[in-house]
Amino acid sequence: MATSSLHLKQGKREQLLPCTDRLLGRTTEGVYNMPKKHTTSNKTRKRKGKDIDQIIEGIRSAKQRCSITQSIDFNLELPGDGQFYCIECARYFIDEKSLNSHRSSKVHRRQLKRLREPVYTQHEAEKSVGLKTVTSA
Repeated sequence: MATSSLHLKQGKREQLLPCTDRLLGRTTEGVYNMPKKHTTSNKTRKRKGKDIDQIIEGIRSAKQRCSITQSIDFNLELPGDGQFYCIECARYFIDEKSLNSHRSSKVHRRQLKRLREPVYTQHEAEKSVGLKTVTSA
């Protein structure tokens, strides 16, 4: 008689948990073995970066300041103490190697392509709808 669901201990019968099988050493219910779904989409949703217009404003303000490298400050709460920053993607990296590998990645190149496109303004939106805007002369 197989004792996979019953176990004898000191003359008493103890019933095992239904989700484990001691003979096989694994869970038998499929719910616990299912892969975790939507993990990457939740990560990207919760870690939203800056929008394109905010990045463009940051680049313009950095150009007005003399040099970007002079404005780097140490911040111990940021990755890499705030030393390795990608301006185009608005991301901090832990070291120079990861920053250089990011700059050669497809994600960075797509971001550069998005930044090269002209900025869509409110004036263009109203013009496409057919609304006349008051321009100051």
